[in-house]
Amino acid sequence: MSKNILIALCIPLSFLSCASDSAEDLTEKTTDPISYTNTIEAIITPGCASSNCHGGTQNPELTSYELVKSAFQSTGGSSALGRIESGNMPKNASAFSSSTINTIKEWIATDFPN
Repeated sequence: MSKNILIALCIPLSFLSCASDSAEDLTEKTTDPISYTNTIEAIITPGCASSNCHGGTQNPELTSYELVKSAFQSTGGSSALGRIESGNMPKNASAFSSSTINTIKEWIATDFPN
């Protein structure tokens, strides 16, 4: 009988020990500020600056901080951000996620830290 009581107490306790972490809770948060070097370069280089795109044959060239900053400082739908948000860019890679676009917007809003 005491064995049954012990089992009856252990089962509910085992459920209480289970966590319901979301994927976001399990993802390590980075504390590095968004900057060209920390963040933007890793987005632009593979997504935009390949040799057959803005790293070679297409204007504007997007291979350095100054060139990328200049492209994002343009205004309207022809700006780099406007073309990314419209889905026109990147042409030879997967579209950027809304999270990536928000990261780029934050970089712009914080005055393009290098």
